[in-house]
Amino acid sequence: MVRRYLLLASPLVLACMFSSVTASASPLHSLAPVHAMFAKTKTVKLSLRNTTQAPISLHAGEQNITVEAGKTVPVDLPAGTRITTAEATGKHPAGTLIIEVYTGLNGATVDLN
Repeated sequence: MVRRYLLLASPLVLACMFSSVTASASPLHSLAPVHAMFAKTKTVKLSLRNTTQAPISLHAGEQNITVEAGKTVPVDLPAGTRITTAEATGKHPAGTLIIEVYTGLNGATVDLN
């Protein structure tokens, strides 16, 4: 009687042992989130206002922007874009960081002086 139970129980115990090893070795999730591959970059709409008496040339990522004296220029840029001076001005040498665009600037006006 005991021998019959032993013959039935031993294959079951072996199956459980091997299945637990393979179950613990398999990954439950992937490390790279899928939504990161399909995420859209947020664009920020803001305005650049030139309060000086001379035009200002700027680089915004790959774009070149010229803001005439006393004028306001609307721009639509992705978050994280760095706006720098393209040419030296009276107060700033060429390549000076003016502002880095972030989502909190949506709808804002940036004064350039």
